[in-house]
Amino acid sequence: MNIMLNLNFSNTARPTAIELRQRPCMDIFEESVETQLQAIVAEKKGDGFKVKKTRYREEGGRRVKKDIEVRVRPWWWTEDTGKGVIYNLTMKYGSQTVAVKDKPTIVAGKDLNAVEKVLKAILEATKSRDA
Repeated sequence: MNIMLNLNFSNTARPTAIELRQRPCMDIFEESVETQLQAIVAEKKGDGFKVKKTRYREEGGRRVKKDIEVRVRPWWWTEDTGKGVIYNLTMKYGSQTVAVKDKPTIVAGKDLNAVEKVLKAILEATKSRDA
């Protein structure tokens, strides 16, 4: 009797180590929004904001892990409209611009507090997706 006929076969492949380490895209985006909020607080105080990143470098023929501080690029910028300065905001996922309703820019308001409110609303919206 052929015992192989009683087995249940599948086309499913074992996930790679890289696939197992990948984080969900929305978690990465939430972390980026939180970093921007921290950058706004630092900007209000007049400080620059940096985060620690891990980089690998060749030293003596070996790859060495180094933690370095990297400046955070703000998602917001100012525009002089002739009637005054307004703050605009462009959301990013990595280096890609996130457009909503085919519009890449959000008009935040007249100061950094308005930008902070917009970022908090974006963060709340992304966190409420799980609810």
